Amino acid sequence: MASGEVLASKAMTSFMKSLSATDFPRLRYGLISNGQLLSNKKWEEIFEPSGIPVAYISLSIDAANKETYEKLRLGGSWTRLIKNIKFMQRQRQTGKIGKLYFNFLVQKENFRQIREFLQLAVDFSVDAVFFQRISFNMDMNYSDDEKREINVCSPDHPDYKEVVETLASLQNNQGITVYNNCF
Repeated sequence: MASGEVLASKAMTSFMKSLSATDFPRLRYGLISNGQLLSNKKWEEIFEPSGIPVAYISLSIDAANKETYEKLRLGGSWTRLIKNIKFMQRQRQTGKIGKLYFNFLVQKENFRQIREFLQLAVDFSVDAVFFQRISFNMDMNYSDDEKREINVCSPDHPDYKEVVETLASLQNNQGITVYNNCF
C-alpha cells in the first residue's frame, strides 16, 4: 500500500488472506506498520494460514514513552504497542519474522527522546532504527509557521544544531544499525 495502515484495510487484508506460499513460493512480506494491529490474533488470521514468510516489519513509533507516543500517534495505545512488539519479538526469535525495524519521525515534540528511543530499540533487539525527517504530505493541514516549528531537521530551525549533535553522537548502537535520513 502506498499510504495508510495496511492491516486496517479490509481490501488489503482480504487480498493477503487469498495468497499462499504454495501458490507463490518466492513471495515474502515486508510491512511498514504503526504496530497497533499486529497482534497474535491478526497474525493467526492473516500470516499463519498463508505460510508466506515475513521478511521484515518496520514499526513507525516516533516516541520513547507513552505520553509522547499517544500525543503524536493519535488513537494509538502505548500499552497495546508494547504488547504487540513483545509478540513480534517472539515471532522473530522463532524465525517467523526475518528483521524488525523501528522508525522515528524526528520533530519538535520528540527529538529529545532520540537516545531513549535507541535504547528502546536495544531493549527489543531490533535490527535497525531509521531516524527520518518529517515531510508534509498533501493530507497534513499545517500552516507554513507550524511546519517551520515542527521541522527540527531544517537548518533554519533553532534546535537544528542540537538535533545534528544528538544524531551524530549515536556511536555505540549495541549491534543496531542506525540510519539518519534527517539531513
